[in-house]
Amino acid sequence: EDAYGEAMVTGVAALALYGFAAVGPLGALHRIDVLVPRTRRLRSARFVEVLRTAVMPRAVRVGEVPVAPVERALADAVAATAEAADVRRLL
Repeated sequence: EDAYGEAMVTGVAALALYGFAAVGPLGALHRIDVLVPRTRRLRSARFVEVLRTAVMPRAVRVGEVPVAPVERALADAVAATAEAADVRRLL
């Protein structure tokens, strides 16, 4: 089991924690995606969106926060992005 438990920040919020200039500061985001194992019975609430996965990646610690690896965070961010221009901006 990962030392950080069974949840980690992913998507655009994770990219903000990594310092990706294209996404801006974490505080400006309207949603934070949290990756959890598929078997966890957690629900999304307010500004937190729960994303389930069959295979959890190993978390990376950014400060004190468990964060998905850059590749996974980027994949989740792209999957949640509808506009092609926004996808290009992330990549």
